[in-house]
Parts: sequence; C-alpha cells; structure tokens
Amino acid sequence: VPGSFLRIGPTAELRVNFPTLVFRHGLGLSGQYSYLPALSGTTAHASLLNLAAALTLMENSSTHQKISLTGAYTRGGLDLTKQDVNIFTLGLSVLF
Repeated sequence: VPGSFLRIGPTAELRVNFPTLVFRHGLGLSGQYSYLPALSGTTAHASLLNLAAALTLMENSSTHQKISLTGAYTRGGLDLTKQDVNIFTLGLSVLF
C-alpha cells in the first residue's frame, strides 16, 4: 500500500469452549473486534470483525487425531491494506 499511516485503538477478543458434556466431542467459538481509527493516513475501514467456530466431529484422545468442521466470518477493513472484506469460509479440518 503506498503512503504511510498511523492507527491506534482497542481490540476485544472472546473465546468460549463448550466441554464434551454439552457436545459429544466439543465446540469452540471465538470472536474478535478491532476499531483502529487513523491518526494519519486514510480514514476508511477503521473496524474489523472476525468470528470463528470449530465443531469436533471425531476425536481419538490417545493418538490426538481429530476431525473438525470449521467456519469463519470476516467483515471490515484489513489491518494493513485496509481492503474492505466480507468473507465466509467453511472447511473440514483433519489433524493426524
């Protein structure tokens, strides 16, 4: 990105993990919100929201192998480029 910029502001993050008592193998949720207004440089896109979830479908606790369904949503201006994004991703995670 051409030019220079200086941004300062708060970021809040929340993570919640539901134990295996609620869901068979567990569920994790996380969210992060940043508000970084410009002190110098472009003033566009000052906020960014990230939400994510991971649901464990199968897990072997002795070998630590796991299969999870993951989802993520991002909306706002990216930290460095300040490109405006509105993205939803869904995936399958396999850990061996």
